[in-house]
Amino acid sequence: MSAAFTTNARDTLLSSSANAYLNKSAEEKYKDFCSVDPFYGKVSDALLNSLDVIKYALTTGMIDQFIPEDLEGATYTCRFSGEYTYLNADENKWERRTLDNETAFTIPSNSIVFLGIETKFQLPVYMVARFNLKVSNAYKGLLLGTGPIVDPGFVGKLNIPLHNLTSNEYVIKKDAKLICVEFTKLSKNENWRLHGSTPLQKMANSLDFSGITYGQQEIPRDRDANAYFTKALTGDCQFRKIRDANEKTDIISVGSSIPEAIKKSEENAKNSEHEATQAKESAKKSETTIRRFSLFGGIAAVLAVASIVVMIVTMNNDIHSRIDNILTSETVPIEDYIELKQENESLQRIIEELLDRIERIERNSETQTP
Repeated sequence: MSAAFTTNARDTLLSSSANAYLNKSAEEKYKDFCSVDPFYGKVSDALLNSLDVIKYALTTGMIDQFIPEDLEGATYTCRFSGEYTYLNADENKWERRTLDNETAFTIPSNSIVFLGIETKFQLPVYMVARFNLKVSNAYKGLLLGTGPIVDPGFVGKLNIPLHNLTSNEYVIKKDAKLICVEFTKLSKNENWRLHGSTPLQKMANSLDFSGITYGQQEIPRDRDANAYFTKALTGDCQFRKIRDANEKTDIISVGSSIPEAIKKSEENAKNSEHEATQAKESAKKSETTIRRFSLFGGIAAVLAVASIVVMIVTMNNDIHSRIDNILTSETVPIEDYIELKQENESLQRIIEELLDRIERIERNSETQTP
C-alpha cells in the first residue's frame, strides 16, 4: 500500500474541492474530532487497514506530519528524532543529547538508551495505538518490550527504551527508522457519533477518498535468516552494526553479551585472587620493615595493611561464590553481571591501594634505617 499512496497522491487528494477541510492544520482537525468520530458506523471497530489509516490521519490529525511513504501495510513507520538519553558511565549520570543531520550516536553493548520519536501523535478518544520495533531492528538483537499501548487521548511524542543486550555496538543517525505503529478503533460509543445536520457532519459526509484504493504490500518471499541478518546489520546506513576490527566482512552475527560478561567476571576474579595473594606476600615481606617504626606508627601500619588484606580475602571469596551461582543458574538478571563487574573493579582498587601503602612503608623504612 505504501507504494500505491505517495506524497503526490496525497497532494492530489487534498486539491479536491470536496476535501478542502483536510488542508487544515493537524491541531485544528484534532480539536474538531478528538471526541467525535467522522467515520462512525462507516469504518469497523478493529485494527485499521492502510486505507482507513489514511482517512483518519488526514481527517483527525492523529498523525502529525503524516508521510505517505512511511505507511507500510497496516503499520506506520516512525523515525528517530535525534534526541536521546543515555548513561554517561564516566560520570555515572544520565545525560540528554540531540543529534544534528551529520552526527551519529553509538549504542554500546549491554546498555539501555532512550530514543525520541519524530512523529507527533494526537489520538482521538476512540483510537488506541500500539508500537513495536521494526523487524529489521529486532534482527539486530535489540529489545523494546512487547507492544506497549498508547492510550486514547494521548497527544505528544514518544520516547522508547531500547535495550542492547548483544555483544555488538550500533551506530544510529537522525531519521533512522525505529518503530512501527498500528491503530485500533475502539468499540462503538454513542457519545462519539456526529448528530444532526451540523456543518461538521455535512463536511465529514462530503469527504471524497475514492481517489485512493487499497493495495497489497509487496513482500519478498522465502527469505532465509541470513538475508534478514544482513539487511538488519549492514543494509541500513542510518542504523547499523559497528564492525569489530578482527571481524571478516562476510561474517554477519548477533551474539549475547551475557556469556562475555560471565567470562570477563571470571577473569577479573582470578586476577583479583592472584593480586591479593601477591599483596599478602608483599605485606609479609614488609613486616620487618614495619617493626622499625615507632611502636604507635608500627601498630597503625600493621593494622591498616591487615584490615585491607582481610577485606580482600572476604570480597574475593564472595565473588567466587557468586560466580559459581551464576554458572549453575539457568536465568540470571543482567543486573547481577553488572553488580559483579563493579565489585571486581572495587576489589582491584583496594589491591592497588594496599600495594601503594606497602611501597610507601618500604620507602619510609629505607630513609629511617640507621
